[in-house]
Amino acid sequence: MIRQSLSGDGEVIARVTSEDAANEFAKAGVLITAGNASGVAMVILDVRPNGVIEFMRRTAFQAPMEFIAGSASSFPVWLKLAKHGQQFTGYMSNDGEQWQTVGVTSNPIEGYDAGLVVTSHDVTALNTATFDHVTVLNPSFSTDENVGDTGVVGRFDTTDTHGGFALQGGGGDIWGTADAFNYWYTGHFDDLVSSVRVKTLDNTNPFAKAGLMLRASLDPSAAHVVLDVRPDGNVEFMTRSSTGAETTYVAGAVATFPVWLRLSRSGLTVTGELSQDGTTWTTVGTTSPTVPADALIGIAVTSHVKGTNTLATFDTFRVPATP
Repeated sequence: MIRQSLSGDGEVIARVTSEDAANEFAKAGVLITAGNASGVAMVILDVRPNGVIEFMRRTAFQAPMEFIAGSASSFPVWLKLAKHGQQFTGYMSNDGEQWQTVGVTSNPIEGYDAGLVVTSHDVTALNTATFDHVTVLNPSFSTDENVGDTGVVGRFDTTDTHGGFALQGGGGDIWGTADAFNYWYTGHFDDLVSSVRVKTLDNTNPFAKAGLMLRASLDPSAAHVVLDVRPDGNVEFMTRSSTGAETTYVAGAVATFPVWLRLSRSGLTVTGELSQDGTTWTTVGTTSPTVPADALIGIAVTSHVKGTNTLATFDTFRVPATP
């Protein structure tokens, strides 16, 4: 098992491209489990070498495994296991875009591990399974990364004295054909709706930025969409439509701090919105960049001054899981 420890709601997604085990009950798939000990509570969504898909659960330590529902597919097949409270839903897809529900069950698992699992069902042989497009979606599983030549190390901090969290970021700008900024991000696949409230932003430069970014990769020249606010309250909706292209300004608005920002993706279309109260939203703009389905979503901060950090504070960052 390859796993990541998580908490709260989340999803694990993978495409199983092949299995070579001889035993018809060999398995490869995605798993959410109460721990890494043998016999713990778990929910599993797997595919066997013959294409049979199984959705199963164990509700307590050393309890019997229960078959909940099944389906069938040819390889490659996408599998997605979603946890919302104590409800678990298994999905399958042939293209990673249109999802079919395999089954729904409940299981009293709180803190958990999510990951990939493979078994040969034969102690004398191996099952070599191959996967791609592996994505873990969970607000507690995120990474703080300096993208490009920032000249200084940025930092994510959960100890904002006014509640919420803070992000420090340096770098020359998010503009041109390559960016330099600090990025606190997580992976997300398919459509999404992400929002955050930007509470404050230090004025290291009038073009310092803090906001939401959907990005193809951590390459400084990667395709992206960014919805940000500058220290003077100017809101910018910008995109780099493909890797290495020039960043273009799509649309803008003016707001006062604190301001809510929201990015939504539906198919190829990304929409940027703002709100002063988190309830009434105004569209800033829309665009359709070449950002893959398995993209990065998170918060970007740049000081617009290489070698100097700017401090931005936030709260209520949301990346809802979507089937």
